[in-house]
Amino acid sequence: MLSPAVLQLAKNLGANLSERDAHASYAFDGQTIATHKRRYLDDDLYEIVPLTDHDILHELGHWVMAEECQRDLPEFGLALGVAIAAYGPPGGEFLDLYGNIRPNVYQGAFEGVVDKGEQDIQEQGAQLLSSYWGRSLGISADMASDPDFFRDWNHYDLHKTKEANQYGWLGNRMIAMQRLMRMDIIHV
Repeated sequence: MLSPAVLQLAKNLGANLSERDAHASYAFDGQTIATHKRRYLDDDLYEIVPLTDHDILHELGHWVMAEECQRDLPEFGLALGVAIAAYGPPGGEFLDLYGNIRPNVYQGAFEGVVDKGEQDIQEQGAQLLSSYWGRSLGISADMASDPDFFRDWNHYDLHKTKEANQYGWLGNRMIAMQRLMRMDIIHV
């Protein structure tokens, strides 16, 4: 069940939430943000579970970072690599929820209608906003994909900053922060 504070934030932003499975369409289908997803119990068996407040804050961050014309497009017109699997440089690996080693899905392998640099800036902005709102609203840093990974928002921020440094996204993280400050959303 989503926090009343997250529901109110979505309403204040003009973003519509929908009790639907993100895997059946998209996390954002061009009209609404899904509030549920599939949790696979094995390769063929899954259950529908709610996304966490953190997950929804992240999607609301994408809503804010998106240009108006992107708000009519599935996944805001961004590449689907982030929504499908872990991503990073070609040839890299990640551990899935079952502890299996999987190849990274390189984000550039999926074409969005927004160029790669702008996609990275918007992703960094969504991360910054989810952390900012999470702290402000007293929301847990838990995510549906790995509820015990992030101990708190400080741990999340540290992890995301290290990730940005590792993949060469620090400049885009700074651009996203400057954009949010100009939008008068985040105050430093």
